[in-house]
Amino acid sequence: MPPDAADFDIEAPTVAITAPAAGDVSDTVTIEAIADDNVGVTEVRFLADGVLIDSDTTAPYSIQWDTTTVANGAVTLTAEALDARGNATTSNGVVVTVTNVAPVTLTQVQNAVFTPTCSVSGCHDGGGGALPRSMDLRAGNSHSSIVDVPAVQAALDRVEPGNPDASYLIDKLEGNQAAGTQRMPPGGPFLDQATIDMIRQWITDGALDN
Repeated sequence: MPPDAADFDIEAPTVAITAPAAGDVSDTVTIEAIADDNVGVTEVRFLADGVLIDSDTTAPYSIQWDTTTVANGAVTLTAEALDARGNATTSNGVVVTVTNVAPVTLTQVQNAVFTPTCSVSGCHDGGGGALPRSMDLRAGNSHSSIVDVPAVQAALDRVEPGNPDASYLIDKLEGNQAAGTQRMPPGGPFLDQATIDMIRQWITDGALDN
């Protein structure tokens, strides 16, 4: 039987990361690489700061990387290509910056906004009857009162999970409401944008009851 060419192979593969480019990344991103070898590439491994994420054995070489598994900040991505003889080459590093936004919980929104501002006596306190008292924003009741609940004054849900721009609560807080309605809290002082953005993030995260 003739010898296998791989038995005499001393030439290492070439490999380079083609995506993502250096810059900000978040959530789940695709890492791609090109690799070549005089005999054949058997595997490409993908690493973040030297720690194996996953590997691919078939060109085009790519994996999905869940960036939430690492801390925010600079991370160096590399790819390592191997051939049948075990020759290996590691690519140049690509430095990305992980910038995931921390999830916001209903408990945070409740403590910062609903309890001290909205559910005070005479407002959204579950007293029944017409608005505002019929919309109960007290702790333990707020989620069922606003999430996936149609607004009385607009053709929107009070909170549409995953979509703050389609949530009437955001319209009311930002002053984007239809003519004839009133910005909340009535008469002010109105919430600053950072606080509204926190509520936006809770809605974007799915408006969970957490």
